[in-house]
Amino acid sequence: MFGRSSLTWYLRGVASVSPILVYFPLFCVLVLSLIHGSWDPTLFSVTFVTGIVVSPAILCVAAYYVYRVYNDSHLTPDQKIIWALLLLGFAPIGCPLFWWTMDKPQTSDFTDELTKSVAVQRQPRHNAEEHGGQKPTHGRAATLILGAASLGWLLFAGAFVLVMFSILIEWKPPPTIGFGVILVAGIGGFATMTVVAYFLYHVSRNGYLRPDQRKFWALVLVLLWPLAAPAYWYCHIYKATRANRKCPQSTNITRS
Repeated sequence: MFGRSSLTWYLRGVASVSPILVYFPLFCVLVLSLIHGSWDPTLFSVTFVTGIVVSPAILCVAAYYVYRVYNDSHLTPDQKIIWALLLLGFAPIGCPLFWWTMDKPQTSDFTDELTKSVAVQRQPRHNAEEHGGQKPTHGRAATLILGAASLGWLLFAGAFVLVMFSILIEWKPPPTIGFGVILVAGIGGFATMTVVAYFLYHVSRNGYLRPDQRKFWALVLVLLWPLAAPAYWYCHIYKATRANRKCPQSTNITRS
């Protein structure tokens, strides 16, 4: 688990340096060719496909490293914030740097901190509220709607890919299809922005999180929202709703 083998370590390294060594050179060559007035469809296709492959890879590696930073007991809160800013804001640079300097086999301290973090998230509701916070819960329908909205950015991404492929094959869609694509992209973008804003509010009201964890979730939701929004929904909304359905008496304990 967590990539102990050398093979997964090398794979993370390859994914970390792929934007610098693969995508950026292709992109620069494409821009230079456009500046000089030459259009090469093959170069455009290769650059576009490479971007589709490299972007999710570096995004997943950045998300994994942020998770490591979040649970690393060797780092101070200030160091965690600095690493998070570097990994999320400058992933093509931050990921190779973290991979070379900090990515090492899982230690017992890291395991203990991870276990402690999970225990804090699973503590009874009344214990969390005794520390000055609460964890807002939702009905089943609201939980499912929030989960779907957290993936709304996929509609925008799909519309963008469709537009790029239409440019690539020089296809001019009818106005009705063009309007539909724009409408779907707008709905996906609006849903994502709305749910991220709500999750930030939820973080501020979540009594199961320590102060440093609240700051970290807020930072991740702002900078890495495509992965952070579904992750937060699953960890702190879906699981809480499911736990309340299994143990509804916890609410009565809180009120008594």
